[in-house]
Amino acid sequence: LRLLGAQLPTIVIESKDLYPTALAGTAPVGYSLGQAKDVDLAPVPMSPLFGKPSLTIVTYGFAASLVRDALSILATSAEIAIDVVVLQIVSPLDMQEILLSAQQTKKILVVEEGFPSQGLSASIVEGLTNSDISGVTLSAVGQKREIGASKFAEDDALLSVASIISAVQKIVGKS
Repeated sequence: LRLLGAQLPTIVIESKDLYPTALAGTAPVGYSLGQAKDVDLAPVPMSPLFGKPSLTIVTYGFAASLVRDALSILATSAEIAIDVVVLQIVSPLDMQEILLSAQQTKKILVVEEGFPSQGLSASIVEGLTNSDISGVTLSAVGQKREIGASKFAEDDALLSVASIISAVQKIVGKS
């Protein structure tokens, strides 16, 4: 931060209370929004109303709204059915909905705003390792690199609907 002229250290705090707000509104066309089970902050499933899901997406927070927008496009243009698990809390990670869906699809795409090699993906790998499910492929999409100073560099580095669609198409083999 000294490069930006800051004389004192700066702390950025992300409010985890905002994670559930990304689900406000309705599910995309062709999907139903499930209810969290038992606990107010349990993961919320979003399931396709058409076809057998070929992929499980796990997401939370603002990324959930980007996933919802991507689902609308994928459902109509590519007819790709996807199970989505929207986490309300990320720690401790509730694997129940993730494992139920992964058992069926055998493919998980983690969508988060941070770097995909860290964070939620690592927790899901641990959860899969400790489960009885085998043969699940895990992929992740998120921030590509450090965020540049220009609007173009920022847009190129950050998670977007287009990057989610591209990752889904690559995983399920539809372009």
